[in-house]
Amino acid sequence: MACSIAHQVKVKLVRPPSNPVTPTSVLPQAYECYLKGRYLWNKRTLRALKQSLRCFEQAIKVDSLYAVAYAGAADAYLTLQDQGHLLTLKATAQAKRMAAQALRLDDNLADAHISLAHAYFHEFDWRAAERAFQRGIELNPHYALGHFYYANYLLVMHKSDDAIAEARLAESLDPVSLAASTNSAAMLYFAGHYEEAIQKSRNVLEIEPEYAQAWEDLGRAYLEKGLVQDAIGAFEQARLRCPSAALIFSHHLPTTMLSLVKARKLRLF
Repeated sequence: MACSIAHQVKVKLVRPPSNPVTPTSVLPQAYECYLKGRYLWNKRTLRALKQSLRCFEQAIKVDSLYAVAYAGAADAYLTLQDQGHLLTLKATAQAKRMAAQALRLDDNLADAHISLAHAYFHEFDWRAAERAFQRGIELNPHYALGHFYYANYLLVMHKSDDAIAEARLAESLDPVSLAASTNSAAMLYFAGHYEEAIQKSRNVLEIEPEYAQAWEDLGRAYLEKGLVQDAIGAFEQARLRCPSAALIFSHHLPTTMLSLVKARKLRLF
């Protein structure tokens, strides 16, 4: 829609430059591909994630200097890993390569610093992850995705209250993001606030009943409340919408976060 308007009124879409003395512009076709990529990435299904990666790659093909498209591709690789579709080191290697290219083009791009932090996070490189998260948030404190993933980092650092606050901030910055809402539900769950996690998951499902992650979050919270039949029903709904998610249901915690917690050798609460 934005691209169509730009064509009609002949507006030049300008991307924030690293050096304000040498402004650059993004080609509308590349911007359109990037927007499609982000839309598909937010759906979080395997098919949509693969399509989002192709959109980011197409944006790069159209405009090889478009730094945010490389960050988008990095995020797609990492979310494929989050969902269990790519091996961790394979995903992080690809993501770091894309994020590094984005930073070569624009070292002040918050998106790329956050993508890099997310990759370090999955490699258990805590210090590098923290530095990159803090740099990304410093560069753009309004970038919702930075607070989204920083919440996960804080949770693994055994700072559940701070994690909840960051997740809620991400949600307030991007109130239409179902992923941000489910991340808030996950942080509440990990902190032991099961009733709030249940309500948050239900709120997501009122908006999008097909969102598998919200069904899974709901099932985990139900299970902790002792509502076994309700939990089974929620997990079945998640499985129907995302068969690959069945791999996760053998744990009370998401597979990725569970491995991170074990790596830190910490109790969450």
